Amino acid sequence: MLGGKGRTLILFSVFFLTAGFAFENYFLIYFAILLIFSTVVIHNFDLKNV
Repeated sequence: MLGGKGRTLILFSVFFLTAGFAFENYFLIYFAILLIFSTVVIHNFDLKNV
């Protein structure tokens, strides 16, 4: 399960993905995909216990 930051990134990525397709803005689509992948990276490399 994702924490608070992961959920926020997923919500922002869904918003930017739909806005990117609605406005035909490829930067927003690319940014949304980058946010989706960053949730996986943040989840795997959690530096909380370092």
